[in-house]
Amino acid sequence: MRIVAIEGLSGVGKSTLAPLVAERLDAQLLPTIPRDLGVYRKQADDGDDPTFRHLFYVWAIATACQRAAAAPTDSLWVAESYIGRAMAFHIGMGSTLWVSPWTLVPKPVLSVMVTCDDPIRRERIRQRGVPPHWHQRAEDSTEPIRGAYRPFADVEVPNDENSPEVTADRIVQLVTAKLEEGQYR
Repeated sequence: MRIVAIEGLSGVGKSTLAPLVAERLDAQLLPTIPRDLGVYRKQADDGDDPTFRHLFYVWAIATACQRAAAAPTDSLWVAESYIGRAMAFHIGMGSTLWVSPWTLVPKPVLSVMVTCDDPIRRERIRQRGVPPHWHQRAEDSTEPIRGAYRPFADVEVPNDENSPEVTADRIVQLVTAKLEEGQYR
């Protein structure tokens, strides 16, 4: 199982980019939170404890990876918000949970940190409507979350001025080069 992780703060364009990248790579989308875990997600999202919510998201991503592992070993998957987001988002907001993520889920072939200027990112979030309380907490903790992301990102790709298609093409170029080199983490 080979994974390309599309990571980043809320509003950088992960949800738009992941399907575009998957399509261009002829890969499958890895559901970060399997649909049948929705009721548990709601419980975690309705609470106020970042450690409890963190534990749920790590478990859900590990569950998605276990299910996808039944596919052929050379299958390529694109994950929007993989383990880096689960770790950084919650640690940046005060979670005390620390796990060694690569004992639970496969290391990505490439982990892409999508970036975006804060005014553009915040406008994208505003256009979605009133953010849930976790996203508001994240906005209040942007710098600690950015710092917590650093160990999980192989490369940063800006998604400011370009169209999503141009950004997706850049990510595909990076992934293709990594796959051709045969250099996986």
